[in-house]
Amino acid sequence: LSKDTVLIYSDHGQIKAGGHGGQDPDVMIQPFIMVGAGIKPGEYGDIKQVDVAPTTTVLLGAAIPALSQGHALVDMLNLDQSTLASLRKASIDQQTGLYKAYTTAIGVPAQDITISDGQNPVDVYQSALQIAKNSRLNRERLPRFIVLILLALAPLYFYYRQRGRMLVGLFLATLLYLALFHVQYALLNGGTYTLSTVLGSTELIMTTARYSILGYLPVWILMLVLVFRTGMNRLEALNLQVGMTYTMLYVLSLPALWSLAYNGALVGWTLPDVASMFFAFIFILQLLFVSIGSIPLLGITALVVRKR
Repeated sequence: LSKDTVLIYSDHGQIKAGGHGGQDPDVMIQPFIMVGAGIKPGEYGDIKQVDVAPTTTVLLGAAIPALSQGHALVDMLNLDQSTLASLRKASIDQQTGLYKAYTTAIGVPAQDITISDGQNPVDVYQSALQIAKNSRLNRERLPRFIVLILLALAPLYFYYRQRGRMLVGLFLATLLYLALFHVQYALLNGGTYTLSTVLGSTELIMTTARYSILGYLPVWILMLVLVFRTGMNRLEALNLQVGMTYTMLYVLSLPALWSLAYNGALVGWTLPDVASMFFAFIFILQLLFVSIGSIPLLGITALVVRKR
């Protein structure tokens, strides 16, 4: 260790069930250990994974990678003032090149950036890069959100015209379904709302199917109790169940509409927000299984409710 430097870290952690890929603390927090030549012993604050590459290149005496978005962790390294000054200049040149290349690629005008003595060039340029990215994203999202709002509000108008006083009850039934589903999914099964939950596509689909049906069944039973207590005939009962199912499908479609407006229909010049896309995916799966599960239950409703 007087000549060599050892770096120990992991690419990710795992949740208790064994998955990874989401924003969960168990997945995002990893060990980072450096020991040996050129290292100042001690405990330091949290770092980011993008800091590993520039720090390693400084240890090697190599050039900072052109696409690096992280910091060289100079506080942890034994570097003389001449090296630190050279590294600062190299970092400014690298970040300037990255910022100009990125803004040109996404079609956003680059801003003039000045680095003062007390500023970290990586922080300044990465902040400017994020502003440029958000500028284009917001420009693209605005028309999509206008369409989203129109699509979301239109069914409410027709609901109000057709269902009137039943509207509140239908939405309460939907809230009950959502509560039953997520108690099973998150509290009982320990599922997360991130990609970490996906241990396999079949398992995720079948688990969502089971919880969707088990969430729908109690709501359907309560609906039948209401039907019998109020003396509804068969047609009235079927209309009530169809209205309840459509209300569930409407609410379940809203996260998908949000994800569509926020991320767009296709992956384009930037990666989508994975958290919102996964949340939308879970709701789309529920929408599918609520639709399928409601069909046989409609038949049972028709059999057990008298025709008058």
